[in-house]
Amino acid sequence: MKKKSLSLVIKICIIGVLLVVAWILSKYVWKLFDKEQKETELQKALQAANVGNYVTLGVYEQDNVESNGKEPIEWLVLDKQDDRVLVISRYALDWVKFNTVEAAVTWETCTLRGWLNDTFINEVFSPSERERILQTKVTADISPLHDTPPGNDTTDRIFLLSILEEERYFPSDSGACPATDYCHARGSFRDADGYCWWWLRTPGTDRYRASYINHEGIVRGAGHVHDALYSLRPAMWLSTKP
Repeated sequence: MKKKSLSLVIKICIIGVLLVVAWILSKYVWKLFDKEQKETELQKALQAANVGNYVTLGVYEQDNVESNGKEPIEWLVLDKQDDRVLVISRYALDWVKFNTVEAAVTWETCTLRGWLNDTFINEVFSPSERERILQTKVTADISPLHDTPPGNDTTDRIFLLSILEEERYFPSDSGACPATDYCHARGSFRDADGYCWWWLRTPGTDRYRASYINHEGIVRGAGHVHDALYSLRPAMWLSTKP
């Protein structure tokens, strides 16, 4: 009788262990399935996207209610070439300095470039999303407004538009951009209609200043690189390959 009872207990324990293992495996398999499904959905969305459409990628605090988690980022498609698309954030995401200290800098040497391609890219995007962000040659365009030396070309995954790119993709001063509530709460300028000043990578009147787009969509060239009024509108090329 005791042997039968012991055998029954052992069987129950084995069944219990098997059930726990099955539950753990089911969660793992579901995560893999969910990951593959999201990757497939993103790929389809990127392949189907046309200039002027929006795609969703990454997360960032935007509504300034941190208790409800970060919000998905919407990206505006600016260009589409073969198996890649150029996107820029629909809204200005954050208050940020072009350079953390007052200094003569270019896009190549500013602290914002380093932060975007290290902290930002790793905190905002999942590993599979990061794989789609392409290394891009970022040209040191000379400003059409000033003769300030622009520095050297760089290779980046996340970057800011230049004046020439902004004028190409946002003609007729159409680049006015709303700032998120979080961005404004952090200290960025925002007018009564919600529009902000957002950085470009082109130098301004000198290397202590960078160009930006003001709340009316007009290019300006006197944004002090260490001022805290300006907002971030990152851009990147994304692969549409499977």
